[in-house]
Order: sequence, then C-alpha cells, then structure tokens
Amino acid sequence: RGKMGRRRRAEGFRGTLAEGTVRRAAIEEARRIDDPEAFIVINLCDWGERYLSKVFDDEWMRENGFLERPRRRSAAEMVGGKEGPTDLKAATPSTSVKMALSTMSSHGVSQLPVLADDECVGSVAEAELMSAVLADADALDRPVEALMGAPYPVLTGIADEDEVTRLLTHTTPAVLVRCDGRIDGIVTRYDVVRGLAQGRA
Repeated sequence: RGKMGRRRRAEGFRGTLAEGTVRRAAIEEARRIDDPEAFIVINLCDWGERYLSKVFDDEWMRENGFLERPRRRSAAEMVGGKEGPTDLKAATPSTSVKMALSTMSSHGVSQLPVLADDECVGSVAEAELMSAVLADADALDRPVEALMGAPYPVLTGIADEDEVTRLLTHTTPAVLVRCDGRIDGIVTRYDVVRGLAQGRA
C-alpha cells in the first residue's frame, strides 16, 4: 500500500488493490516463463476513484496502521521545551482581578487558567480584565470568577503535537497539560508559532 502511494506521487498513476494483484500475478508469470522475448499484456480496468478517501489518503493510511506517522513531540515535551520557567501560573476562582493582572505582568503572560481542585473551571485574559477595570475601577477587587471565560481544554502529557495544535483556535488560546495525574503545564498559540518559526530558522 505504501508503494501505491509512492507510485502515484512519482508517476501520477493511480491504481487500486485489484490492479496491484494483477500486476503481481503478471510478474510471477513472467518469472515462470523465463523468456526474454516473451511479452505479457495485462488489463488494468480500475483507476481508483472509489479509493480516493482511503488508500490514496495518507492520513487514512496512518490512522489505520498502513503508514508510519512522522515523529511528533508529545504535549509534555512541548511544555518542557519552552524557553524560561515552565511552571504553571494560574488563578483560583477567588483570586482578585488585581492579583491576576499582577501575576500576568510579573511573569510576562497574557492569560491564566482558573483552577479549582486541580480542574480548569475557567480562564482570564489580560485584555478582557483591563477592559473591565477601565469600565469600572471597582472590578480590581472582584474575584476573577465574576469575569472569567471558558476553561481551557486539558490533554494528557502523552497527547501529540497535532492534538494540541487542533485545539488551539482564535477562541482557545491555550491548552493545559496533565502529567502524573495533575495539571502542571500549558501550551499557548504563541508557543506553537514560536516553535514553528524556530524550525524554519
């Protein structure tokens, strides 16, 4: 099956499993005849249209074990590979907006997960908190649970880079990583883009 994909890319020829069987039989017959003057004709009647979403789809082939997946970093490796401290900065529901903003400023981050009993129950972003404070200065003393947004998704440390990247969208800026039973790492969109940029340097 891997040979079919390579042949398609190299020669632009899209055959099928049945075509491969016919070709194999012709090769075996040629060996049996063992005559350099012999000429074998085979008819390849199926051009593979029904298999476009399967044997000619590399992702389908990988998911079904016919092709090896390229080595991807695990979520835990992505956390460990970040520059600077990798310990997780987080707020609790009762953390004040003032303290959350101070934490973000001190550690150079723009968002924090909100954790309770080692579960992510929400998130706060610097821009949204500052907007709330500009609209009402009393917001500084409110707990973040009054202003927090949706919780970040959580993956185990063995999840691969593709799984992490798929979860990062314009509305989900970060993914949390659980290792040894507890949430202790975070991967942001910035981390992924920075890694891609370094790979192209």
